[in-house]
Amino acid sequence: MSLTEGVLGDLARGQEASHFIVQVLASKPVVIGQERFRLLISDGVYQNSFCLLDSQLNHLIHEKKLEIFTIVKIKKYMYNKTRCGKKILNLMDLEVLKAGSDVGAKIGNPEDLASNGSVPPSRIGNQNLDLRPGAQKRPNHGFGGSASKIPATNRMSLTEGVLGDLARGQEASHFIVQVLASKPVVIGQERFRLLISDGVYQNSFCLLDSQLNHLIHEKKLEIYTIVKIKKYIYNKTRCGKKILNLMDLEVLKAGSDVGAKIGNPEDLASNGSVPPSRIGNQNLDPRPGAQKRPNHGFGGSASKIPATNRMILTEGVLGDLARGQKASHFIVQVLASKPVGTGQKRFRLLISDGVYQNSFCLLDSQLNHVIHEKKLEIYTIVKIKKYMYNKTQCGKKILNLIDLEVLKAGSDVGAKIGNPENLASDGSVRHRQELRTCRTHELSRLFTSKLEL
Repeated sequence: MSLTEGVLGDLARGQEASHFIVQVLASKPVVIGQERFRLLISDGVYQNSFCLLDSQLNHLIHEKKLEIFTIVKIKKYMYNKTRCGKKILNLMDLEVLKAGSDVGAKIGNPEDLASNGSVPPSRIGNQNLDLRPGAQKRPNHGFGGSASKIPATNRMSLTEGVLGDLARGQEASHFIVQVLASKPVVIGQERFRLLISDGVYQNSFCLLDSQLNHLIHEKKLEIYTIVKIKKYIYNKTRCGKKILNLMDLEVLKAGSDVGAKIGNPEDLASNGSVPPSRIGNQNLDPRPGAQKRPNHGFGGSASKIPATNRMILTEGVLGDLARGQKASHFIVQVLASKPVGTGQKRFRLLISDGVYQNSFCLLDSQLNHVIHEKKLEIYTIVKIKKYMYNKTQCGKKILNLIDLEVLKAGSDVGAKIGNPENLASDGSVRHRQELRTCRTHELSRLFTSKLEL
């Protein structure tokens, strides 16, 4: 049966057409407030995946009348423009002319149309170009989606690009994402941090609402699980990070049924930007002079810490404190301790927040028992509940730790978290090159001789 060749290109460029004939090549459900279906249609010359079936025609999907290769006549349509500038072809009325089982094959060798009607030169045949900077071409799986090896029966559409839109201040409702990792955090009550992906972007600055903790305990949010986010809220932390709080969600497909990561998402920064060096699954340490380091799910430590033993630190808090800002109930890691002589027995600590480490710390004498009981061994994770800054006669600012809680023993953690840089007493960060040349001398001075503060 003859298709109306080239009509999809004409429509996308602003021309009009009536009662044109196309072929259905794929369909998949999308959730945008109500049940809708997205179609991949072809006119034999061009194919367009930016098509939505009107909800009044959903029965055609449920009755299996729009199977692959089906020939249809489009009687009524409308173009809408999305917030991100995509032009969506809404199919308002159509007539099925020939069932896909009777056609049995794709007609022609159509090229992919972009949302503005242009045909990228590299999109020839059935190739799909990823438009993100530095990304490589990837196979077309019907809607230009995942290159991962997911069986067709297990694929499910994600709301592509929605995490970027949210981080930039736009809104969305009932969007679909994939869970790639989860880990516990301690912020006054038990909470869980998630790494989620929309297939284009992945965001590790996500917190699960405590009312949803049961989903973790019941193992319903395992790796690769597909979920629909029904309610969310953005909060801003003291250090300027925007945290996506997931208030309500529905599990759509278990991770064991999906079996793989969908797409090749890039890391989102907390402000929604995608650093140019964060291509694929690399993570760039933004601190001056730092080198790129492997991504371990949450862009964190490059140290070999088992996933079950990792615990989130309050990254950057030591730098904020040294510069005069305030914080409450923050989490750090103990990297070393030693006695100092200051009239009464005191202990000096080297602590880290994963980004910075501070050796100008004194444990309050009332907490000496924690040292004697060997509860502050190397790598121990602690929550600082109360602290005070004092200034010495020589101008050094000393962080006095007055109250703390041990969260995880060093023997259970087993390694240093992150690759922290040394803080000077005024909060400045010494560059890596300087640290390399004086590291041996400095460590010897700080932790092998008696210190006078």
